[in-house]
Amino acid sequence: MFHSLCNYSYSSGPPGWELPPISSNDPEEELATLPPSTGGTLKHALSLIFKHLDRAANLAIIVGVAVFIVIAARGGIFHKSAAPKLPGPTSLVGTTVSLSGVQFPQNQDTLLIVVSTQCHFCQDSLPFYQKPIPEIKNKVNVIAVLPQSRHEAEEWLDKSGITGTQTASANPGSMGVSGTPTLLQVDSSGRVKGAWPGRLDESAQQQVAKTLLQ
Repeated sequence: MFHSLCNYSYSSGPPGWELPPISSNDPEEELATLPPSTGGTLKHALSLIFKHLDRAANLAIIVGVAVFIVIAARGGIFHKSAAPKLPGPTSLVGTTVSLSGVQFPQNQDTLLIVVSTQCHFCQDSLPFYQKPIPEIKNKVNVIAVLPQSRHEAEEWLDKSGITGTQTASANPGSMGVSGTPTLLQVDSSGRVKGAWPGRLDESAQQQVAKTLLQ
């Protein structure tokens, strides 16, 4: 704890002792001319004063730096630029997607099942992908899109019970998809007509099936 300089007392000297006037510009030279008892006491007093002044200066520096950081933070100096946000599923509707080597059929819509072999939500969604696909294949073209290689993707789909489905290898981010699983309904030009992100509950599954069968 820092002591206040105003509270420091010089009354510890001998009775009748008081500070003699110092006329020299050199304190060390002046102190050398004082009697030993007086000079020793004065040296002790000055030592404490300079010690407190040094602490006070350090404290002032710390406070000044803290104030600068607060002001700078409020002014946005240290604010990091926000990472670019990928478009959400809702904003995908109306956009156009394309897949290398894939041409969407002219006479029907296409359901893009965007999944990944490393996605546990995709694993959880497999029962839904397995059931409605046979029902909608006559009305909707189905393509499974995975970021893995085509061979790895086809092997995973076969083991997952999703067979007879066209497979494409593509980075979901290139289509504006920020997470898997995501279902996209696109027309013949690749324009997104519907988007359903994540693991869907029973109500959402029924909505997807109803929309695709219209």
